[in-house]
Amino acid sequence: MVVAIRGGVQLLTVTIWVAEVLHVMCRRQPSAARSHEALDAPLFIHLSVAGNSTTVQWSLPVVTVETRRQGRFALPGPQPQVAVLNAGAGRVWRGPVTKNALLLQWLQEPGRGLDGLAVLIDGGDVIYGGCGEAALLRAYHAIASAGGGAKVVVSAEMGGFPTAMRSVQEGPGPSGRMDKVLAASGLQRDWAAPYVDCSRDTYTGPCSITGVYRYLNYGFLMGPVGELRKLVSFVLAQGGNDQGQAARYCFSHPDVCTLDYGGLLSLSLHNFKRSIDEGPLAFQSVDGHSVVYNRATQKVACFVHGNGNGKALVKEIAQRVAQAE
Repeated sequence: MVVAIRGGVQLLTVTIWVAEVLHVMCRRQPSAARSHEALDAPLFIHLSVAGNSTTVQWSLPVVTVETRRQGRFALPGPQPQVAVLNAGAGRVWRGPVTKNALLLQWLQEPGRGLDGLAVLIDGGDVIYGGCGEAALLRAYHAIASAGGGAKVVVSAEMGGFPTAMRSVQEGPGPSGRMDKVLAASGLQRDWAAPYVDCSRDTYTGPCSITGVYRYLNYGFLMGPVGELRKLVSFVLAQGGNDQGQAARYCFSHPDVCTLDYGGLLSLSLHNFKRSIDEGPLAFQSVDGHSVVYNRATQKVACFVHGNGNGKALVKEIAQRVAQAE
């Protein structure tokens, strides 16, 4: 079932709350923790598109925690925009524990089918690329199959954070899984090399020695509700850095998790070059709407995550798409 909701004429607006967030986080965090917290401070992109905007609600639930927005909102991106279920509406943000607690609460709601697929995304710094629900599902099933039948697909990224988990993720993986997932996507290990600048972060979330897009990023999860519930429960129970705990869970449960090594489901922008023209993403017109096209995969992007030092880039991409409508 797809429900379309049409809106009226509005002006393009972009609201960024980074400065305030950085001030609060740097004031509260010990100095040793500031570098990463500042690098990964939440970005809040709010776009309303000039013209007759359309939002679709997929049969597949897309869920986020964004305490600054209402219960359901349109994710910035090409028309028709995707309606996101916001588990954080009306709540107070107290750090990543808020995100994980509220996602788990949504996953545990009575009547939630354990076998049904769901997508969990970060709030504020993720945009929709325009791929459509059917393309997202095809890519998910292809990655899961190539990943040995793992049911949970988690986004990947260039930067290894936290650094304590780098060694866990840098091995060959079960049966050369990375290469199999990439082959299913028509990619090689070095697909990202022309588009990244690893000098942008050599300390907090550095690239691997070989410059491969290989580390777990906790900003996008897709899989059956029951399996997502186990993963998020583990992360919440362990405490500490949630991305590190997610990596610990996934790399100790290779039968359950695999990574989106080609960025087909969600492309994480940390350590990619600052300029859109130098990166893998471009813009194409499809059915009269501008979509985000991935030159590396030669497919329309599904989601784009401005994690780490990729926040300015995802903001610019969102603005360019909105202005083209």
